[in-house]
Amino acid sequence: MICDTLANLSFYKGIHPNLDTAIDYLLSHDLSELQTGRNVVDGDQVFINVMDAAYHAAGTGTFEAHRTYADIQISFTGDESIGWLPLGVFPDWDANEESGLFADFPKDHAILPMKKDHFVIMFPQDAHAPGIGEGKGRKAVVKVKVK
Repeated sequence: MICDTLANLSFYKGIHPNLDTAIDYLLSHDLSELQTGRNVVDGDQVFINVMDAAYHAAGTGTFEAHRTYADIQISFTGDESIGWLPLGVFPDWDANEESGLFADFPKDHAILPMKKDHFVIMFPQDAHAPGIGEGKGRKAVVKVKVK
């Protein structure tokens, strides 16, 4: 997991070629111009889901994880937090599933504030619970195939 500001995004180039593609796109495009829904950058290798998300209280909702994709989560409104735990906390994930949702919300998770112009990268080993906050907010989730 990486949490930083968009001003430092270029420091993370070199981790994976598809992550480089995503970073280059994010640094050269105005994200506020993206349409709600799926925005294709490089087919199924890199795409951006833009959404208006309803938030939920801390300690509620679900954790999620993805086997082959990393998520770069970016809050446009700066009022969301994301829970984080190592995926090993959820040993019952079906090995054949791409995505896993875990409704049992552990109490000992980290909470990362997503301020405007911040981002977080969640890799396949990172279980995460997005959407912690009040009301609604607009965000982008960049899906980057890393496996």
